[in-house]
Amino acid sequence: RDGLPNEPHPRVQLEDAVWYEVMHNKVFVKKVPSEMARSWGWVHRGQKIQVAPQTILDENKREWVELTFLQLARSCPERLCSDDPLGRGFALVDGDHLGLGALLSGPLPAQECPECLEEAQCTAEERVTLRRLSGQPLQIQVKPGDAVARLVAKAQKILQAQVTLAHEGKLLNLDEPAAELAGKEVDLVVMPPSPRAVTGCEDGSIRYWDLESFSCLGSLEGHRGAVWALDADLPSRLALSGSADTSLILWDLERLESLRSFEGHSGAVCCVSADFQRKWAVSGSDDGTLRLWSFNQRSELLSLRCRHGTAWSISASCEDQAAVSGHEGGSVQVWNFQEGHDAMPHILEGRHQGLVQVVQADFQHSKAASGSDDGIYCIWDISRMVCTYLVQGFNVPSVWSMDRSFHQSFAALSGSFDGSLELWDLRGDEPLQSWRGLSVCTLASDFTAKRAVGGTYDGR
Repeated sequence: RDGLPNEPHPRVQLEDAVWYEVMHNKVFVKKVPSEMARSWGWVHRGQKIQVAPQTILDENKREWVELTFLQLARSCPERLCSDDPLGRGFALVDGDHLGLGALLSGPLPAQECPECLEEAQCTAEERVTLRRLSGQPLQIQVKPGDAVARLVAKAQKILQAQVTLAHEGKLLNLDEPAAELAGKEVDLVVMPPSPRAVTGCEDGSIRYWDLESFSCLGSLEGHRGAVWALDADLPSRLALSGSADTSLILWDLERLESLRSFEGHSGAVCCVSADFQRKWAVSGSDDGTLRLWSFNQRSELLSLRCRHGTAWSISASCEDQAAVSGHEGGSVQVWNFQEGHDAMPHILEGRHQGLVQVVQADFQHSKAASGSDDGIYCIWDISRMVCTYLVQGFNVPSVWSMDRSFHQSFAALSGSFDGSLELWDLRGDEPLQSWRGLSVCTLASDFTAKRAVGGTYDGR
């Protein structure tokens, strides 16, 4: 082991690690970076492995990667029972000199990195390959019971575009089982972007808009009070609204009709966050509760009491069974729904003074963002419960909008009562760009498409 770089602490390994995909049927994991060395075991084609960011050259100037401590434990568990349980593991990157071609591919871009350990460990036979006209194909894991809708949702998340899938010349229905596609190639077609917006109105209606022609595509009626909360999945043409009449309604935007209503709150519904693919949602009300819902039943799955009053904003994840909510008085609360009726939130305080009217969370990266009407915008590390970035806007009262990948883009947009609109990079103290227009009371943005939609106090 002489000449090897020092092995960093496992925590540092995880912070700096990158991902590679295994391209050959079997790639041996060696005890030292040498083809003649003994092996701990091997990894299989299609698996994604977590490795140190720096490659290592052997005596023949060939590149190797070092598996992280946790990756080595997962891929070669027998090492832990050997006479060298703290040994290191290395994999050769290219096998051209052996006539094998590329053995590993990487580092992978962020959108192709696995979301969980289970996805990382699955082989090529457990994945569907989505073949594109241009660009690298996408590899997506399928599990028993998965439908084509899950493949579409995953591809749309990666590509940030609407897609459809075809196999053997036939378009695939979203309800079709996906398991039979495992190990096969499927054609992926990226649909032209469809600029749409959905708004909730004081008269209780939902309006569906075409942003190219600035025309209303339809109005949906069903609420008996003002619509205070709205979430939508425009590629799948679904929306969920919450109203002052205490109800929630799930809408089909394609057919312009309601699919189901949900009753349970005793006060106005002030915020909603939905996972339309998993048919799951969370709502907050001025009755002081958060409620979890399944689209398959009308009654709530779980009801939780908020410690700091009404939740006015929420970002939730069905996969992680967690949420971040924003409250009046400047409180931001982090919830773990796996604790059931006994769930008690962690409170993030000391930054906001006003009403926290927008939050966004990325639980895979332990990050959250919040914006309040006193002009303050924060990014939080929710693993340590600390604020890592803070911007004080120049105009109050303010309304904020943020990117879903806020912790990577650091982008935010603010609007205010005086009609100013400002684009921010959270790493600086000054806005990147400013515009003057109408005073806005709500704001939504698509930073990839460079579009923003605002609602005004006079109903426009």
